[in-house]
Amino acid sequence: MDFEFDLFGEGKKDRSLQGQIKEWVRAHFSLPEEVIILVTEIMCDQPGCAPVETLIAILDPAGRKQYK
Repeated sequence: MDFEFDLFGEGKKDRSLQGQIKEWVRAHFSLPEEVIILVTEIMCDQPGCAPVETLIAILDPAGRKQYK
């Protein structure tokens, strides 16, 4: 059996790369846990654009912010 203990009350952590980016964004902007952070990647095959872009959206009650 595989158990995950929450000894320090931090809740379950998302160990994926998207989860790591969310943690970096939350720490950088000092965002509380109730603020939603969305991270996604889009592929582009058009000339002049990056092959993969990472998009970050911060859904704060004060307003929405987006970053590439």
